[in-house]
Amino acid sequence: GEGHDPEAPCLLLVHGFAASAEQWQRLVHQLRAQAGGEPLPPVYALDLLGFGMSEKPGLSYTQYVWEAQVVDFAREVMGGRPLVLCGNSIGGGLSAGASATLGDQVKGLILCNTA
Repeated sequence: GEGHDPEAPCLLLVHGFAASAEQWQRLVHQLRAQAGGEPLPPVYALDLLGFGMSEKPGLSYTQYVWEAQVVDFAREVMGGRPLVLCGNSIGGGLSAGASATLGDQVKGLILCNTA
C-alpha cells in the first residue's frame, strides 16, 4: 500500500481450483519480508465464485464466469490501475484470458502450474 511507487503495478493473485485467496498468504508474507520494510504496491487476492469466502450462487461455474470475475475485479475494485496478474492452476488460465481482455492495464503475467 501506502508510500509505494505510484508507477509500480499492483499485484492480483488468482488461486487454483478447490483453493481460495488464503493460498497466497505465505507468498505475501515473503514479499513483505524481502521488501525489508520498504512499502509494496497493493497486493490483491480474490476468491473465485464458489470458493473460499466468496458467494456460492446457484449457477454453473465455468471458466468464462471466473474469467469475467477477474476482469470485473481488476476494472471495478482495482479501479483500472496497472497490474501484474499471477495465477495458479486454473487461476493461471483465467489470468491469461483476463489479460487478453484487460490489454494495456496488464503489465505482466505470472503463470504457476497452469492448468
